[in-house]
Amino acid sequence: MFQGLNPGAMDSVPPVIPKPGPRCEGVVYTPSAFVLPIGVPMTPAVPAITGAAPRIWYRKTPLPAGLLLDNSTGTLSGTPTVLQPVTPYTILAVHSDDVLQVGITISVV
Repeated sequence: MFQGLNPGAMDSVPPVIPKPGPRCEGVVYTPSAFVLPIGVPMTPAVPAITGAAPRIWYRKTPLPAGLLLDNSTGTLSGTPTVLQPVTPYTILAVHSDDVLQVGITISVV
């Protein structure tokens, strides 16, 4: 309740609640397990997104040498240059207050 202009009167003012915008509800890389030949450019992996597109993408740990994560689209691409056993990676997709974590694995053979 808020006090109105008339002393002693109380006006009921509904609270202003911001309407949430569209949310990023899901992100998936298909496949989620990448087996990449060394020295061969990978086919860019574009994530499938449910809901609003994330504003920015991050990786928790460095990707294998030669691979890149596009921070605006989430696309994985590049040419792996170093052999690597199967290694898990976490990709973060950030949209407003939402942070989605996507798990993938990459091996370079």
